[in-house]
Amino acid sequence: RRLIGRGDVFDNIVSNSAGANSVALEGEDGALETLKALEGVYEVFTERELLELSQINSATWEIVSKIKIVLEERRNYDPRAERDYLLETLDFSRVIYLDTLMFSPLEVAGRLLEWL
Repeated sequence: RRLIGRGDVFDNIVSNSAGANSVALEGEDGALETLKALEGVYEVFTERELLELSQINSATWEIVSKIKIVLEERRNYDPRAERDYLLETLDFSRVIYLDTLMFSPLEVAGRLLEWL
């Protein structure tokens, strides 16, 4: 959600695929079906999350391009695995885990200050 409409220059993905793995962008009514057709989408998103994403008031091509960024990032980095590793490996007093999707920047800062 945070990527939609942000417009940062680094929030782009180049697709070289043509053929079976490419997804044709449909009209706005087909946003959900287009998202469901993305390779690896169910490894990252639930059915409910896809439904919510498909209902964002943005063009289908913009939603799909941002979801592709997330999918590509997840191929290289799994935040759940990192969290689990840190929480299972390190002394609990040395780890603070904050899901930045759940908290505003001010809340994150406040929790960090409390933890320190």
